[in-house]
Amino acid sequence: MRPDSAVRAIVVLLFISFLGGCGGSRIANYTPVKTSSDPPAPAECSTATAFLQTDPNRPVLTLVGASVITQSLGTAYVDAGVTAQDPKDGDISSKVTVSGLDTLDVNTVGDYFVRYNVTDSAQLSATEMVRIVRVNSGKPAAQSARKLGSTAADMGYFEHLPANYADDPKQTFPLIIYNNGWGSERVFGKPGDELSVYANSDMFQVIDEGQWDDARPFVVLSPQRCSVQLVDVELNRIKYFVDFAVNTYKVDPTRIYMVGMSAGAYYTWEYIRLNPTQVAAVVPISCGGSTLAADGCVMKQTPAWAFHAKDDPIVPYTASLATVQTINACQPTERVRYTLYPTGGHDPMPTLDLSGLGKGDPAYDIYDPDIYTWLLEHAR
Repeated sequence: MRPDSAVRAIVVLLFISFLGGCGGSRIANYTPVKTSSDPPAPAECSTATAFLQTDPNRPVLTLVGASVITQSLGTAYVDAGVTAQDPKDGDISSKVTVSGLDTLDVNTVGDYFVRYNVTDSAQLSATEMVRIVRVNSGKPAAQSARKLGSTAADMGYFEHLPANYADDPKQTFPLIIYNNGWGSERVFGKPGDELSVYANSDMFQVIDEGQWDDARPFVVLSPQRCSVQLVDVELNRIKYFVDFAVNTYKVDPTRIYMVGMSAGAYYTWEYIRLNPTQVAAVVPISCGGSTLAADGCVMKQTPAWAFHAKDDPIVPYTASLATVQTINACQPTERVRYTLYPTGGHDPMPTLDLSGLGKGDPAYDIYDPDIYTWLLEHAR
């Protein structure tokens, strides 16, 4: 989140006040201040729904052909479909429902979802399968908007796929989950176009404006949280989003990373406290997390590199520094890195677009190497 308006800055300050300065305490349940001008929170924000179906009696879908298809612009698409097997009903392929074919436009460059679902006679549903069709004439789309309801995820999100994502059916890719800052949540979006508020900021901007190096191998997903919600519910929603991502994309499960800005950094710290052995490495920017000694000894299991600007007017740099010191006091195998920019305010871009490379207070860690190279050095 970037403080590009006085209103947004006030909202951020209200949020930070509930987090105790974005560090120094652990907030299990809180409700951010809601002003009279805020639209009502969408009904689906009240719960977090697990994505994976875990009942062993459920049916199982299997794609016929590749999970990713490169489709030449202007060429008719023929879908290969799926098969469906059920422990009790047997072959129920005839019951499969397919969605997305009606919106797949072979005359427009884009990455399109074809979704497959099936329910057996006991009303047990399979975990959804997805095929991605990359319509292009040599250069695929740089980024796609996945609005809430267009996928099985609990959140809308922006998606970036590597240019070679369709080349090798067996290849998997590292995943970056980018957690946005306060002010980019759904409650602030236009009705029917909730992702609009997320555009032109942070990771979206880096990719959309051509500042992203196409040689990087990452799948990058930027989910949009709900605005007025309990932290616990949103953390569950992020967990289910990770499950969704691993099931839907060709993700290397040993190379899942998180980058978070401001409130998103707080959620990132909390995520590794609650899921200390899942994420390979994290980069929290401009916010701290818990400073409880016991929490630091849990979070030390996940390599982390925190960034902050000394002149941040929204969250004091001491908040993130305190969290880093708490973890390092527990003697992690890999010391948590901390880069403190002398100036820069409450802005993630020097870290994300690499304009901050080579900078930082020498009393801590200079920004070197870039975070994308550093992330790839880590795997579970």
